[in-house]
Amino acid sequence: MSNFGELKQTVLGCVSRLNSSFQTGTTNFVDVAINNALIFTQRQHDFEWNKAVVKIVCAPVGNVSIAITEANVACKIKRIIKAFGSVQPTRGLDRSIPYMSRQSMISDVTGLAKQNTRPCDPAVVHDGQDVFLLTPPSANYDLWFYAVKWLPRLASTTDTNFLFEYGFDFLMYRTLQELNFYLKEDERFPINKSLLQEAWSSLVDWDTSLLSPTETEIDL
Repeated sequence: MSNFGELKQTVLGCVSRLNSSFQTGTTNFVDVAINNALIFTQRQHDFEWNKAVVKIVCAPVGNVSIAITEANVACKIKRIIKAFGSVQPTRGLDRSIPYMSRQSMISDVTGLAKQNTRPCDPAVVHDGQDVFLLTPPSANYDLWFYAVKWLPRLASTTDTNFLFEYGFDFLMYRTLQELNFYLKEDERFPINKSLLQEAWSSLVDWDTSLLSPTETEIDL
């Protein structure tokens, strides 16, 4: 599998520049461009390989930027798909519980107040970066979710992830596009927009193909 260092050398070769020419103090603008390309890619699409069961420790409120995978790896959550409450799901197949924003919860409570009833409980409430049970227990607790994670930022030359294996072309083109902002106009690397779009479409098509329309076949 390709890695951060290989992509960096490829990009430097394209622009025919030494790595040192992009270094200012402790900041390397090729590194910045690659990480920006990685962030952009994840903003645009929820990749299947970025989805996982995660937990957030609540005391009594938890933070979506401090989550832990089932493999006990720290991560940040991009989007919550399903909430399971305080019980760890079995392979993510357990029945989910209601998951709502604080704004919708307030609306529900207001509407139900006339009927002297409460919203469905247990339920998980999301307020900005905070998550918590509608009726939290007295002690600290874990909340479990099926969610889309953010990939960690790249720092070491050996750092890698699935996008280096299946989306190397798009990462390279997007990095060059990001890097052009740090170059003088006559030094910028021309990016073919059609090629960039084809690489993106191909990457999304690959990700979509991981789940067939009937979900009976998974093509890896």
